[in-house]
Amino acid sequence: MGKYRIAGNFELIGAFWKPGQPDASFTGTLTSRKGRVQALSSPLYTNKLGEEAVREEFKALLSDRDLKRIPALQGFTNDNRCTLFNVLVLEGGGNTNFPTGQKLSALRYIAARTVMGLHLGAADEESLDSGSFYFTKFHHLLPTPWVAQMNSDSTSYSLPHQSKEVFKFTSVDIDAEVICEVFTGGSLKAKKGASIKPIPRIRTIPKTPRSADWFTALAFRIENFISLFLGTSLSIKRIQLFRGDEEGWVVQKINHREEKVSLQLWVRTTYAVMADALKSWLAVPVENRPVELTVLGMLRKSTLFDETEFLSLAQSLEGFGRIRFASGSKKKITYASLIEQTYDLLSVDFAKQLLGDRSEFVKKLVQTRNYYTHLGSPKGAAATQDGRELFLLNKRLQAFIRCVMLIDLGVPEQHLKEPILYQSTRWRLS
Repeated sequence: MGKYRIAGNFELIGAFWKPGQPDASFTGTLTSRKGRVQALSSPLYTNKLGEEAVREEFKALLSDRDLKRIPALQGFTNDNRCTLFNVLVLEGGGNTNFPTGQKLSALRYIAARTVMGLHLGAADEESLDSGSFYFTKFHHLLPTPWVAQMNSDSTSYSLPHQSKEVFKFTSVDIDAEVICEVFTGGSLKAKKGASIKPIPRIRTIPKTPRSADWFTALAFRIENFISLFLGTSLSIKRIQLFRGDEEGWVVQKINHREEKVSLQLWVRTTYAVMADALKSWLAVPVENRPVELTVLGMLRKSTLFDETEFLSLAQSLEGFGRIRFASGSKKKITYASLIEQTYDLLSVDFAKQLLGDRSEFVKKLVQTRNYYTHLGSPKGAAATQDGRELFLLNKRLQAFIRCVMLIDLGVPEQHLKEPILYQSTRWRLS
């Protein structure tokens, strides 16, 4: 069976059925275009419709049709087994000729998520033993698994057969062991010669079986974490699932954008600090993740209007402050106070370099937020005055929120100064 990319392309023939109903199968093609998977049933031809059937076809043509969904479809293709989840059923482009009574019909089954290689009863069926996640650009943060030895006239490489473990820990919060490792990949081509490259992955082994939904959600959370460290958007490349001796690969449409890696944006720290930060990241409860979703969502998706981006950043900064400083408190805390306390997470000199004077920064942020929140209200003297200034303020806020999120995860400030200051200033316009 092939190794499927999460946003891969393929076209296979196969048979498909609802779980537990293999005798009621239909044949067709299974295709994926950048992770959007659909099964198209083989067309059925009717030579002559009866009068009653023609009337029913005509009434159906004039009436509104309810969308139909199927929780899961299992299948067998010319590669291997597969399971399609949360399937939307649509007409597949057939044709009815009413004068002659001829009919050609097909159905299209569009899946929200597909697992190639396994039969699963449902997306939340807890039957999977472990999962491995592969990410683009992640190797920049990790060591290479090989050893290079330089001689006077050549360089030789020693390539290990086993993967190199970078860090490992047990997360009580997700009740699983998490292992980060790197192994050697590459190719040997007649014209291009040999090439080697590091292939990093994160393996997750829960203490009890988990579902495809659980592993996929975890993979995207780790993807956000790595993006936070890199400072640029990356994408998950593959999600591999294991059940006993069987393996499967998740395929689905993703909307994250990729960016070129910028060396100046990386956070360089020890692997022990990275492991502890990931452990803390996985410990964040669902109700405290809006800041992560907003900030990382803006990093990962298309460009927003500056005003919309500012309001999202201002809201995220408020959310971070309430989680960090006001969780469980019944006392009302002002927006300005939350910004001040978040500012104070940084050392005085670093905060001034990044954001300027504390009182002036807070005043600018509060007045700009009030202006865009309450349309029609006068703009305060400290508020941003034009589009260029608002654009640059957004870049500083992005760097600031990224910085305090990493500090909150336990990353030392001295490891953050250079990439955060570069992130906040690289967009300055002449």
